Amino acid sequence: MSIRQLLVTGALAALMVGSVPAGAAPTQEEHKTWCVLASFQVSQVASVYTSEHIGKQVTQHLAGAKVFLPAQPGLTQEWIRASIARHASNTLRSNDCPLDVDGATSSVASGGTGFWVQITAKDSDAAKEILGRARQLVR
Repeated sequence: MSIRQLLVTGALAALMVGSVPAGAAPTQEEHKTWCVLASFQVSQVASVYTSEHIGKQVTQHLAGAKVFLPAQPGLTQEWIRASIARHASNTLRSNDCPLDVDGATSSVASGGTGFWVQITAKDSDAAKEILGRARQLVR
């Protein structure tokens, strides 16, 4: 084998070993600990309730949670929404992320010194799961 062939073979082997497809999805193992909300600094979590009117009575039900992200340079509502949309487009789901609970929907609102991300679900068990997962995000 000539030196030229050795160099070409070595370069191809190095390229194949060191290359990772662009945009490759994380494995299920990597995704278990990944949540887009964890990439932000979550400082507060609060319960979200909905009111139901039955005749003259009003009852409240747990609907989910809202997490507070303190303002940081460059952090905007649009950026948070886009990050959540990218997260939602991923087919892998995490057992730790409140956004990954079945039936969860989210919204982002300005909250004075930061932003509130509200995550809710119509199912009461899902709402409890959202709140539990959201509480794990506080640092």
